[in-house]
Amino acid sequence: CSYEPLQRRKRELGAIGRFGDRLSGVMLPLGYMRAGGAFAISALSETSRIIGTLGLSTTLKQVPLLAEMVTNWRSMDEGARNFAMMVDQTFHPATDRMRRVLMTQVQNQYGREGLTGFERGTQSLANFFSDVSLLAPVTSFTQNLMAASTIQHLFEVHRGLARRMDDATIRTLGLEPAQYDDLLDYVGTNAVTASRGGSNRVVDLTNLHDIRMDNLRSFIDRAVKTRIQDMPTRGDFHRLGFSFLGRLMTQFRGFNLKGVDNFALQNLSRIRRGDAGTSVRVAQEIVFTMVFASLAQYARNYMEVQSLESRGQYAEAKKKGDDLLGASGFIRGGFTGPSEFFLPIMATDAAWTTFVDDDPVFSAYRYSGLNWYGFPALSFASKGWDITKYVAGATVAKSFGFEDKERDITQKTVHKMRTLLPFQNFLPVKHFFNLGEDQIEYEFQINEKKIRKPKNVD
Repeated sequence: CSYEPLQRRKRELGAIGRFGDRLSGVMLPLGYMRAGGAFAISALSETSRIIGTLGLSTTLKQVPLLAEMVTNWRSMDEGARNFAMMVDQTFHPATDRMRRVLMTQVQNQYGREGLTGFERGTQSLANFFSDVSLLAPVTSFTQNLMAASTIQHLFEVHRGLARRMDDATIRTLGLEPAQYDDLLDYVGTNAVTASRGGSNRVVDLTNLHDIRMDNLRSFIDRAVKTRIQDMPTRGDFHRLGFSFLGRLMTQFRGFNLKGVDNFALQNLSRIRRGDAGTSVRVAQEIVFTMVFASLAQYARNYMEVQSLESRGQYAEAKKKGDDLLGASGFIRGGFTGPSEFFLPIMATDAAWTTFVDDDPVFSAYRYSGLNWYGFPALSFASKGWDITKYVAGATVAKSFGFEDKERDITQKTVHKMRTLLPFQNFLPVKHFFNLGEDQIEYEFQINEKKIRKPKNVD
C-alpha cells in the first residue's frame, strides 16, 4: 500500500511505536518552526527548473496564474472560474493540502482523540507557520505553475512557437514520443487562449472527456513531481525512513534525498539516453537553478550583514560580508540550489571540518545549517541539555556542593536559548530576535565567555 500508516490501527502498535509516534508528532513541528523560516526561498527557486525545462517565455505567460490563485481562496468549492481553478480541479498538482489531509487521517488511525492540547496546538501552529512563512503558498504556486506551463508548452510546440522536448526527456516524464505527439495535437486543437501583452496564453481546455486526457494527466503529474519537490511517500525510501527514528533523521532532508532521484539520477538517465541537445538542456536546467539560488542566498546573507551592522557588530559584519558576499560566496551559494549537489556538498563540509578547518564551506548557505550527522531533533536535545547544564551550574550547583559543576551563563548560552524558540529563523522577525538577544545580554551584563576564577592553593 502506498500509505501504509493508514492501514495500521492503534492496537497494532507496540508501546515503543506509540511513544515514538507521539514524540515525533511534537519534535517534527518544533524542529520545523525553530529552523524552517527561510524554506520558502528554497521553494521559490524551483521556478528555475520550470524555466530550464520549458523556457522563459512559456513560463512567463502563465505567471498571471498567481493572481488567479489568490482570488480563488474564497471559492475553492465552486466550479472552474479561471485557468488556475481549472488546473487545480482537473490535474490536482498541489500536494500540501493533501499532505495535511493524510496526516489528519493517520492521526485519526492512531487515536487523535488521545492527543494532548499541546500536541494538537503544536501541529496546528506548524501548519500556520508553513502558511505565514509562505512555504505552503509558494510550493502550491510553483506546482500549479509547472502544470499550467506544461500545457502552454504543448500548445506552443503545436503552433511552432516553441521547441519540441527531446525523446529522452519525454520518456523520463512517462510517455513515448508518439504519445507526446498525440498530446501536442490534443492541446493545440482544444486550447482556449486569451491575448495578453501581445502573446497567446492558454486559459482553458475543451473536450476534457477525450481519451487523451488520461495521458495528459499522467504527463503533467510526472512533470510536476520531477521538477518541483514533492513530498516523500512509501516507495521513495526504505521503510526504515518512515519509522520513528527515520522520520526524525530525514527531517529537512527528505525532499533533498528524493530530489537526488528526481533530478540527479533522472538527469543522468536523460544524458545517457539522449543526444547532445539533451545534455545541453540538462546543463541549462542546472545552471538556471544555480543562478537563482546564488541570487537568493546573496539577498539572504546581505540581510544578515545589515542586521549585524544595525546592532553595532561591525567586525563580525565585515567578516561575514567578506566571506559570503564576494564572488566566492556567490558561487558557493549557487551549489545549494540543485538537489544534484546535496550529497556532495554535505560530504565536502564533513570532510572539510574533519581534516582542514572548523568553518565549513557550504553550511552557511544551507537553510537548516545542520551538519552531516545532525538532524533537528538531535540539535534541539543537544542544545536543551547544554542550556540545562549551564543554568543548573549557575544557580544551584554551588548550593548543593557541586563546585566542579559550576557554570556561568554566557552570551553563547543566551544564543542557544534563542535558537530553541519557534519562528526565530523566520526572516521578517529574525532581526528582532537578534535585537532582543542583544538587549538581554546588555541588561543582565552577560559576558561573552566564562570568567575563570583563580583556584585557592593551600
